[in-house]
Amino acid sequence: GRDTWWQLGRQMAEEPGAKFAHAPTGGAFGSDFGIMLAWANLTREQALKGETTLALCDDPWLFRHLAQIQGVDGGAAPGLFLGSARLMARGVLARIKVAALMAIAAMVMKKKRQALATGDSVILVYGHPSSDAEGYDAYFGSLMKSFPRLTRALHTDCPPRQAIKLMADGRTASLHGWGSALFALSLIWVRWRPGPALLGGDHGWLVRRSAAVENGGGGPAMNRWQMHCQDRWLESAPPNRVLWPWENHGWERNFCRSARALGVSTLGYQHTVIGPHQFNYAIHTNPDGAASIPDKLIADGPAYRDEMAAWGIPEDRLVIGGALRFSRFEAGLHDGGGAVFVPLSAIPQAAEAQLCAAKIIAARGRRTLVKTHPMYPVAVDEVENLERTETPLAEQRGLSAVLYSTGT
Repeated sequence: GRDTWWQLGRQMAEEPGAKFAHAPTGGAFGSDFGIMLAWANLTREQALKGETTLALCDDPWLFRHLAQIQGVDGGAAPGLFLGSARLMARGVLARIKVAALMAIAAMVMKKKRQALATGDSVILVYGHPSSDAEGYDAYFGSLMKSFPRLTRALHTDCPPRQAIKLMADGRTASLHGWGSALFALSLIWVRWRPGPALLGGDHGWLVRRSAAVENGGGGPAMNRWQMHCQDRWLESAPPNRVLWPWENHGWERNFCRSARALGVSTLGYQHTVIGPHQFNYAIHTNPDGAASIPDKLIADGPAYRDEMAAWGIPEDRLVIGGALRFSRFEAGLHDGGGAVFVPLSAIPQAAEAQLCAAKIIAARGRRTLVKTHPMYPVAVDEVENLERTETPLAEQRGLSAVLYSTGT
């Protein structure tokens, strides 16, 4: 399904409004479009075997897509109206909430943007709760201490309260400060609207599903707000260069285009592990190809550099760097008879699977330490041999193993 998603993503991305959505970028973290393609491929394979296979599917869009596959007897389809209406109502409420919060954030932050000046070297980061105003950033470690003239721009995912704490260093500003409160009210109408060619194509039901799911939340509106704020920042106080944790999402593509038009250098630091299903790192869904990726991309290592090159990133844009989020581990981290450390994923389903595995390990008598994701906490019930910890991996000692999923 990878090549299919890339091909469809390219078609989606050429339509108005698609740049605010996740499915057109091939982003597996923000869209489950790839999972739907996988179910379709699995169903198609079973249908070709000539054996009778019972498949239960209560998703109304996926059901209708599967029923179109040759050899599939779909029967009566689940109702579509209530699910669609529920998502539409939820989307309206979510966009109203986003519009109100962003308008407030713009007004609060408008007079607090002096830290970013024309010609600065800037790191653009998310509002991670572990970052502080003493020179430490969760994405770039002690980089601000090493380079005292470096400034920090906060992505609009960072709420004003957290932003104000970080801005105490005098070198940090929130991009909310460049947003227009009046523009924020228009976010109520921001939706991804796929065109007739996609809705009527072979994967039309899956495209409809993705649009309904994404428009059922505030994601497209938040992406639109980020683009609005970053464009106004670049125009009013263009920096010399900007470095950020790169994932090739829609707002990042927009940022690269805007920055390049203004002569601002862009550097993308590989944010997450690039596994075989992180399709968004390819340029194949970018309508303008390499024009919307950073001037330089810093890979964590040679394996990731090679994978990005294989996925269409020009080799002259790629350099090998390293992970600034971790210092060199000290001696004493490993102990064959020690505890198992379980840092939970940001994806709820993956975190639940890790918790199930952690309970099995604990039940077998091995001490198990569970650390929740700092931005996506989940409830952890402590039982015999299983306990919560807030101590990160780099500060642990005497571990026998680490059980991780989708994490850096």
